Amino acid sequence: MNLSYWVQTCENWTMTNHPGERPLLFRHSGTLDGVCSRLGVLPLITFVDEANYEYRLCDEVCGEPEEDEFLLDPLTGLPLRVEDNRWFAASRGLETFSALRSQLLRGVLPGCNAADTAALRSEVAEVLSILEPVAARGGRFHLCVV
Repeated sequence: MNLSYWVQTCENWTMTNHPGERPLLFRHSGTLDGVCSRLGVLPLITFVDEANYEYRLCDEVCGEPEEDEFLLDPLTGLPLRVEDNRWFAASRGLETFSALRSQLLRGVLPGCNAADTAALRSEVAEVLSILEPVAARGGRFHLCVV
């Protein structure tokens, strides 16, 4: 099973999914968290909400629930409500991902080859492009394990 991070944002009780494969961000999250600690910003693990992953894991173990529109939250259209998730200020995520981008531009991440480091820079830049407008509007976000 290849795991990845998606970004979900929340503004005015409206949740938006920002799917996209970010496997390197997930795979190297331990190393990146160490970099974050050295840089004095919050580590990626801080921003991870596992509610979606736990729900999907339950589906795999217990089987798909019967389709029932009453199980879906009217605001999200999903089985999880906005308040079932943990949310973080997008401005704090912006600090972390900006610091990571600066660090990755300086060179290769330890334990990561040059090609993967370049791809990781791209994944970080993509997350920044999502967070910048959300942070400007005072929105919230989290990383979702998929």
